[in-house]
Amino acid sequence: MAWRFDGRHVLLKILAGGLLLAAVGNATPPVLCYQGNNIVYTGNGNSLAGIQWTLTAFTGTVTATGAAAIAANKTLSCAVQGGGNEICVVSGLNQTVIGDGVIATTSVPASLAGLVAVNPAGTGIAIVACAPPTGLTAVMK
Repeated sequence: MAWRFDGRHVLLKILAGGLLLAAVGNATPPVLCYQGNNIVYTGNGNSLAGIQWTLTAFTGTVTATGAAAIAANKTLSCAVQGGGNEICVVSGLNQTVIGDGVIATTSVPASLAGLVAVNPAGTGIAIVACAPPTGLTAVMK
């Protein structure tokens, strides 16, 4: 089944369909990490146009869209879920590639889980999270 990228809709379709995404393109997957209170994206040669993640056991607030997301004309949308989790999506109604850098800022760091990403064509791309910040534990789902 082919997916057409149309902003945040393709990310939701991928999650709703429960698809297991395989790495496409570069052998080194893109990475999402916390650096201080910033969520930082590193593409490792991959081109992504949308990224979704879950902040687990999150007790803070998402405070800003990062410069890398803004430069790609993307918006940040987050929704509080049960159990202290918050799902966030950086997306746009364009196929512009998100460059390396800060995509979001939070008031306190949290563990990252449930990462999903798409390239400009709307194809799912595997993306991994760095080790969680000190004092937090990783959540594998």
